[in-house]
Amino acid sequence: MTGKKRYILIGLCLCIMTMGCMNLKQPAYELSYYTLEYLPLEGSALPPLPVVLQVAPFGVAPAYDTHRIVYRDAPFERNTYVYHRWRTHPGNLVSHRLRQDLMNSGLFTAVLTTDNNLPCDYTLTGTVDEFFEWKEARSSRAVLSISVTLVGTDSDRMEDSIRFHNAYRIKESFARKDPPALVEAMSRAMARLSKKILTDLHHYMAHTHERKDSNTTGSLSENTRASDEERF
Repeated sequence: MTGKKRYILIGLCLCIMTMGCMNLKQPAYELSYYTLEYLPLEGSALPPLPVVLQVAPFGVAPAYDTHRIVYRDAPFERNTYVYHRWRTHPGNLVSHRLRQDLMNSGLFTAVLTTDNNLPCDYTLTGTVDEFFEWKEARSSRAVLSISVTLVGTDSDRMEDSIRFHNAYRIKESFARKDPPALVEAMSRAMARLSKKILTDLHHYMAHTHERKDSNTTGSLSENTRASDEERF
């Protein structure tokens, strides 16, 4: 090998080594993780109920069953941000926030998770049907849909145990088109739906317990009357 070729080869090796060092020094893209966050719901004037409620982790529709933040920018399409993700499964995010709101409301004797074996009056199950950013020309919207089912624990037949079922959907607009703005909007949407679900559940349970109390009072009255008649 001539001296000239040797110098060219050494120069190429140095260039490759330098480029390798430069790539090693380049910072890697960092992932950002988000969760739902909002102030505790305002106190309610509704009366407390003698009810122990259990909240199960929610399922998620297949299109949104991912930690990545999903967005829609064209009909029939669902894409995800690469470097922006939810801290955990959307079903866990929603059911955890809902359980916290139910517990902090003070309207129930206890609000439990499924991790314990304590007896309860009802179990709340649900599914996150939509959980994504809907991109539009001038703004975007956080879309959140939840369906919930309240199951009574005093019946062995499934068809008899379902006490309440409803679906909820909300769109929360935001102007700044970036993932943090979406997370803020999704948090507002969750707060609004959580308050609505809490109110509906309380209304159903209060009505049910009112009927039970009326039936019990009626039975006691009949028993008392029968006892009085037996004395004579």
